[in-house]
Amino acid sequence: MVNIWSADNVASREANLQLNKAYSAYEFARLKGGAKGMIGVLLSADNDTKGESIILSKDKVLKPITLKNNNDLELQGLSNIIFDSNGDVINKNITSDIFEKIHQLITR
Repeated sequence: MVNIWSADNVASREANLQLNKAYSAYEFARLKGGAKGMIGVLLSADNDTKGESIILSKDKVLKPITLKNNNDLELQGLSNIIFDSNGDVINKNITSDIFEKIHQLITR
């Protein structure tokens, strides 16, 4: 899953927490499909590296894989996206409980 977030967007920061919760829950889990586990990536829409790390720490997002959007990616209208192990899009712009959506996908 990739979550696009910014410091001033509360919903995107909550999504970071939900993704962190899912990662923490399944970090060492033995899942069906073996190596096809879960990777969570936080893509920052901001350009404030110091501020972002402070916010992630304050929000208790402990092990983020973070990327910067260097304007090469088209993010218009996209808040988050889930891919399967083949790179196909499963779902995007999830507005409800992200942890539960990931849980359903992993345990199906």
